[in-house]
Amino acid sequence: MKTTYIILFAVLISTQLSARTALKGNSKDQLALIEQRLKIVEQQMDVLIRSKNDIYMQLDNLNAELYNQNQNIQKALTAANSTDVDKKIAIAKGEIIDEISTKVSKIIAANSKTSGTGTYKSTGQQTGYEHVVQPGETISHIAEAYKVSTSAIMQANNIKDARSLQVGTKLFIPE
Repeated sequence: MKTTYIILFAVLISTQLSARTALKGNSKDQLALIEQRLKIVEQQMDVLIRSKNDIYMQLDNLNAELYNQNQNIQKALTAANSTDVDKKIAIAKGEIIDEISTKVSKIIAANSKTSGTGTYKSTGQQTGYEHVVQPGETISHIAEAYKVSTSAIMQANNIKDARSLQVGTKLFIPE
């Protein structure tokens, strides 16, 4: 744009110099020619100014469109990232739960058979272990630790609902 103004300025100066020269010659024809040139230059300036305004308007429209596109891209990226993150979190939770369950089962098995919490018993009818329920233990964990079925433990102890198991309860674990 600066170049356009410089060119226009040069044309105006040239036209003014021509006008001064013509006025010195004091010729009506030369004066009419200069006025005609001035009108042409003014028309060209008007065209250039309108063109410049049109270009600025197009630039503003392009900037607005670019801004809207950028906003849409940001929304899409945010949605994609949150979905991916949610999936990754769900997978990680599952893996953590599986790992903890495995470790708890191993700990229960190790403690139940080696630390004396499961005392070997022999009754007239059955042989097995006596186990005192600890915090966090379930019948399925205990059954896994002693390598017996949950139904065998429930039947041997007359348990109707596995969820009713309470800490401190003594269970007979059949062999």
